[in-house]
Amino acid sequence: NYCVDAGGDMVYKGKNPIRVGLENPWNMQEMLGVYTLRNGSICGSSGSRRAWGNFTHIINPLTKTSPTTIMATWVAAPNAFVADMLATCLFFVGPTELTGHEFEYCILKSDRSIEKSTNFSDEMFSFLISRK
Repeated sequence: NYCVDAGGDMVYKGKNPIRVGLENPWNMQEMLGVYTLRNGSICGSSGSRRAWGNFTHIINPLTKTSPTTIMATWVAAPNAFVADMLATCLFFVGPTELTGHEFEYCILKSDRSIEKSTNFSDEMFSFLISRK
């Protein structure tokens, strides 16, 4: 059994699943929900920790702006490389455009609604978000 946590991006292999908190990008002391991780990886992306003025570490090269309609994304995949890559990609393209990869996702929008894949096994806290 092992778990590697690289600043919230995690890879886990073990007999029993573990519960991973999904950080609230508006208040990093809170969780928006919990994801149950079974052998694999979960990675998140958000501009909340690395932000400077109107920019975050995520910048659209076509518009030279940081996304404002998506607050955070989480991707579960068999490995951390794919999960991390796709979590960032979801800021720019929809999940249906990311074919060829096995993954589950959750997208938190700025209106506090979520969009998620059917298999994203989550426990979202309804007092913090709305479902659409």
